[in-house]
Amino acid sequence: MKTTEEILQMAIGRAIRNERKRRGIKFTIFCYEHEFPTTTLYMLETGNSKTSAVNVFKIAEELGLTFQEFGALVDEEFAILKKEFGL
Repeated sequence: MKTTEEILQMAIGRAIRNERKRRGIKFTIFCYEHEFPTTTLYMLETGNSKTSAVNVFKIAEELGLTFQEFGALVDEEFAILKKEFGL
């Protein structure tokens, strides 16, 4: 069973990946253009890494989102994942 923290990590990752893909931004290009390590972004997008608010803010900004807009995307993903995991 997943913890709330693990589900939140997954929600953050899904929000990042979905928004990046929605904007048609390739993974490696995003990392290169914004000097973000590929391993770090991969771990975030797959929900396998905790991140700081600073990194989330930086990524949201680089995707053209305000922190609040990004938070709304995370909320949506979190609600979906909670249902999937029966919480």
